[in-house]
Amino acid sequence: MHREADSLTPPYTDSLPATGEHAEQSPPEELFIVGCYRSGTSLLRLMLGAHPNVFIPEETVFIPVFGRKLNHYVVDHELDIAVLVDDILEFLGKRAHWKSIPSREQILELAGPTPTYGDVVKAVIASMAGDKLRNLRYLGDKTPAYINSIFFLDNLFPSSKIINVVRDARDVAASVKKEPFWGGRTPMLVAEEWNQRILNGMLAERKLGPERVMTVRYEELVANPHDVLHGITEFLGLPYSDDMLEFYRTEAASALSRFDRHRKVTSPVSTASVGRYRKSLTPAEIETIEREAGNTLHTLGYQVDLENVLAFRPSEKFWDSVVRVFRMMSYQAVNLYKLKWR
Repeated sequence: MHREADSLTPPYTDSLPATGEHAEQSPPEELFIVGCYRSGTSLLRLMLGAHPNVFIPEETVFIPVFGRKLNHYVVDHELDIAVLVDDILEFLGKRAHWKSIPSREQILELAGPTPTYGDVVKAVIASMAGDKLRNLRYLGDKTPAYINSIFFLDNLFPSSKIINVVRDARDVAASVKKEPFWGGRTPMLVAEEWNQRILNGMLAERKLGPERVMTVRYEELVANPHDVLHGITEFLGLPYSDDMLEFYRTEAASALSRFDRHRKVTSPVSTASVGRYRKSLTPAEIETIEREAGNTLHTLGYQVDLENVLAFRPSEKFWDSVVRVFRMMSYQAVNLYKLKWR
């Protein structure tokens, strides 16, 4: 199956037919939940995924990865869809945490006869929806890092909705700290990456507008989930459903709880993690984060020590650079190992 190489971008053909009670409506729209890691995107995914008209699988990760190299799949001026799908499925099998991987035939059937890359993406997600596909209004994706690829997603899906989840950078760091060796990061790296993702979210909201992009505060979501979810369903044009508050009883929550950092998702929503950094981080770690991200935290309304914002520690910059080099070398070593044994 091929697609003309000069038609790799929208407008694409909606090849997923509307069915069931929404047969008179358009096919499911796209919904992306993005933000910084450890900001509550998984919680929101479970909540919205419990809505009868929304389906959101585990992280896809692959959309910008293959989007950057679509030209590799062009043969005789056409896009080889079958090979592209095979490679996406192989990627999901190795990199994603999906419990099961859909079949190539299922995806090609859902994608339609002359699909674009956007159609393939929708088909991959739809293939996991099962019986829920009949009543869907939104096919979703919760991959936090897509906050760095918003305008590529906009190019693929110009009518998509985007929800950007924002959490206090210090609590993000407190969550990361639970990983061995900070998950290969440092407090400064967490602050820098948080800053960059906050900026990208602000740019997306400014460029695409409030009708396309909604920012949700983690602290508000856990403190007042009923009202926040009401606001989100209004943003999406969906009826409110109390099922979203029962997310912890779903099969999706049970599946996600197999990961240690998500073991609490089978319990009702709680504010226990708000402000946890005060107990989990050392004063030096808090100072580092506030120095790197203090202006942004202050702009967003979080309380910060302004003296920390003005502090400067050149020695930390040096050790941060050492960690960056180590991470880069480790990443390259893993890639070489994969190439050797492929």
